[in-house]
Amino acid sequence: MACRRYEGEWQIEDDTGSLAVPAGDGQRHKSIRLGPILAVDFPDQRTTVSIKYLTDVYSRNAFDGDYLQLSFIRKIR
Repeated sequence: MACRRYEGEWQIEDDTGSLAVPAGDGQRHKSIRLGPILAVDFPDQRTTVSIKYLTDVYSRNAFDGDYLQLSFIRKIR
């Protein structure tokens, strides 16, 4: 999170926030993942259960891998 105060077009305070160093050489994270998603609704219980499997088809500056996600969603009211 950065906090800035501007007057006109001039920044008059230093930025504060993350100490992470931006990649100055253009090396940025990018990935494209594809895969199936199966979702089942249970209207009487106001619930949805889904499972998602994704695999990397393109990856730059990131680990290649497969992802399996199980989601349980319940409506409160």
